[in-house]
Amino acid sequence: MSLLTGPTADSKINATAFLALVTRYIRSWVFSRHGNAFSGFHIEWFVNVGLPAVPWDDLAVRDLYRSIAFAGWQLGALGGPVTIEAAASVLAQVEAGTGVQPGDLQKERFGAFPEFVAQINSYRKSPQRRRDLHLLVDVGAGTVDIVSFHVWEPEETDRYLILKASVKSRGTHVLLGYRANAGGLDHVRWDEESAGFSRRQFEAKFWLCPGKLGPVQEYFVDQFRILIEGVLRQTKARRYETSPAWSEGVPFFLCGGGRNVDAYREAIRRIGTKWRLLEMQLPWPDGLVQGELAPSDFHRVSVAHGLSYSQENIGEIERESEVPDLVRTVSATVDYTSRYIDK
Repeated sequence: MSLLTGPTADSKINATAFLALVTRYIRSWVFSRHGNAFSGFHIEWFVNVGLPAVPWDDLAVRDLYRSIAFAGWQLGALGGPVTIEAAASVLAQVEAGTGVQPGDLQKERFGAFPEFVAQINSYRKSPQRRRDLHLLVDVGAGTVDIVSFHVWEPEETDRYLILKASVKSRGTHVLLGYRANAGGLDHVRWDEESAGFSRRQFEAKFWLCPGKLGPVQEYFVDQFRILIEGVLRQTKARRYETSPAWSEGVPFFLCGGGRNVDAYREAIRRIGTKWRLLEMQLPWPDGLVQGELAPSDFHRVSVAHGLSYSQENIGEIERESEVPDLVRTVSATVDYTSRYIDK
């Protein structure tokens, strides 16, 4: 979150330390759970990083993410404890283009992708896949990522054109904060379960009068509705007015941990009275071992699944800034009087 809102030296170092622990855990899991499968082989690692479509459009932000991921990997591979001091040192070396590179892993092997492309990877490989205009709304803990995009296949290559994207702090933990403030609650720590409650469940859980959170819920729903309608309106007016999806229905994905929370669902219902949306479900990918994950919850890990593919197989992506707005020509008024003669 802090990297998106304005990276500081501390936030970059903290992210580096965090990713060092994450990548160290990943390697440990691979070797401890699947060591026999890789015995005797040299593993070549590639790392894909996902971020919302808006900051992904900024090349400097994209490179920042790749640099931090690269530094985190290096720190995690060095051995010994992961400390803030060590994170600062390795990050400084990466930014300066110096330092050790454990396992000969180069920065070129770190890719950064908009999360929505990874998220719909199972959809684009399924029979229900469509071309043309789509809308995806990903409700996370902190932010909501909203993106309209166009899917097409020039020369049999998947390509995504980002038409309009927006990322705002309207995730489930933000909704939790709104509710807690309106209810006069001063909890310092919250269970993750509380972020997924409906309004009535939240009121009952914390002994609030029924309807106490009605006004703040209405405000939050309306703000969320305005965000999505803004993306739809700008997409139609400035980006892709002639799409047949405007009359047939725009294929629409609602994903993330907050997709079933009542505030977000109510906003979607209201939008559906003005815009024709066809809600789609992300299909279960072929070959993915289900384990303890229910098919209905696949959307929560869909980004990770999509990012597990090689960079070449994720598809080509055109940034929003690379896609021109519609050009409207204003017809000049023609004076026909010179074409006639007086009686």
